Amino acid sequence: MPKHCENVSSRFNDLDLHDSKLLGVHLVRDASERVDDVVLDIRLRPQQGESAWRDVQLRFRDCTILKMNLDLDGKRVCADDIATNLCSSDSPLREELERGQLKYEKEPLADYLLFQIQLIHPGGEIDLFARDFELQQTANPMVPEGS
Repeated sequence: MPKHCENVSSRFNDLDLHDSKLLGVHLVRDASERVDDVVLDIRLRPQQGESAWRDVQLRFRDCTILKMNLDLDGKRVCADDIATNLCSSDSPLREELERGQLKYEKEPLADYLLFQIQLIHPGGEIDLFARDFELQQTANPMVPEGS
């Protein structure tokens, strides 16, 4: 794995999204109209040393393939909670895509990492291939409804 990919993967895997809340999903064409980004609206639970929840946007840069399997009723029943997040360069999904729908392309996913967000069961999961990501705060710290 190239050094840049190792850094991106490590940064993403260091994020602690467990018990944070997935509130929205957006597809965004960047200004150059040459690439698409996927943006997740997340209410991030307080991290170590913090006392307030924060609304953030998790933006995946230059995405190529997005697979979502969301049970919206299940997501709502489980309070929109995220179970895990993971980033990797190799995966069964990558192999499946390269053997299937991308089989006529030469190394189609070579510069992409697989980012995975799994929700508390039965909420579902999001799998996407992107080159990078960034996390940006979108609002002031807050206490979530019902707390």
